[in-house]
Amino acid sequence: MDYADLHGVIAAALKQELSGIDLTDDLELVESGIIDSFALTKIVAALETAYAGLRIPDSDATVENLASVDRIKAYLAGRN
Repeated sequence: MDYADLHGVIAAALKQELSGIDLTDDLELVESGIIDSFALTKIVAALETAYAGLRIPDSDATVENLASVDRIKAYLAGRN
């Protein structure tokens, strides 16, 4: 699956939370206090909507997998 627009998908999903913040791929969203761990469900929903056929199990919706664009890229690459 091609995740070329991953950065844009995450930026759109977190538009409100990122107001005035430049989203870089290495920005730790939870650690920096931009989102809490419950907001990871918003990221999961955005990913599953943007990429047809992608399903992220609840057990994978963790800070370790989804707390930055870089972590999401690594998680998705590891699933293939």
